[in-house]
Amino acid sequence: MQDGDVLVIEREQVIGIAHTWPFAMTEAHGELRGLRKGLDPRTWEDGKHAPGVAVAEREAARMGIPLTRVDAAATGPTDENKED
Repeated sequence: MQDGDVLVIEREQVIGIAHTWPFAMTEAHGELRGLRKGLDPRTWEDGKHAPGVAVAEREAARMGIPLTRVDAAATGPTDENKED
């Protein structure tokens, strides 16, 4: 598995992107990190995840799994399970 590969955890309705700390593209994130509010994963880290994001978006649409809303303001994934 390499950075940018798409992760599908069908049982949990989670679709994510492989990274040092894998992150979910879907509203449900299970044990993966959620997207930081305002993060656009297509442009984060100079767009290196953009191809995987496109695949993840298509897979989520195919499976009817809601995606997290994204835009360009944040700087990286977040761990919603930890206190800030």
